[in-house]
Amino acid sequence: MPYFVLITGIASLISLVLQFSNLFPEYKEAKKTIMLIITGVFGGTLISVVQGTHVSISMNEVDPNAVEKLGMTIIIVILSVILGVILFTTLGTKEDKKRSDLLKILAWGSFIYIFIFFIASITVFHTSMWLSSDEMLFLVTQNVDHGNNERAIALLGQYKQQFSSSDPRFKDANDKIKEIMNKQLLMPNKTGQ
Repeated sequence: MPYFVLITGIASLISLVLQFSNLFPEYKEAKKTIMLIITGVFGGTLISVVQGTHVSISMNEVDPNAVEKLGMTIIIVILSVILGVILFTTLGTKEDKKRSDLLKILAWGSFIYIFIFFIASITVFHTSMWLSSDEMLFLVTQNVDHGNNERAIALLGQYKQQFSSSDPRFKDANDKIKEIMNKQLLMPNKTGQ
């Protein structure tokens, strides 16, 4: 089991014991918030371990938008944590005026969160590549056979984005693009000009 799961599990148990004991009664609300957050993190990591999910961040991604996606993911996570803290603080507040102010902040924060998530989903996280590598190569062949060279070149451009420049498939895609472009230059113009 990963160390992170063990650490969050132990922290979750400690925070649970602190919450139900009368230690530090002046920090009762803060202890409750911390306990809920740590328990949530522990539950999420435990589920990911049971399902065999691995989360890794690699800067060797071949995705050209990897840095933008990582940055936007960090922004979304930070906003989620901030909104979660405000929500738990609102739930623990007894004063009506303070609760009303926190609810206003939470409403605006939620609106901003949804707006950022929407913008991110149509810009940074949008991908037009829904085809596997084999499907792309098949479509390239079909397009070349039917004289649709521009579409074949566009598909090869998407195909080669999946690989690093040192990958032989990247070089093969570039060679194929050059071959199609040369073939296109040698073809007579269909419009008769």
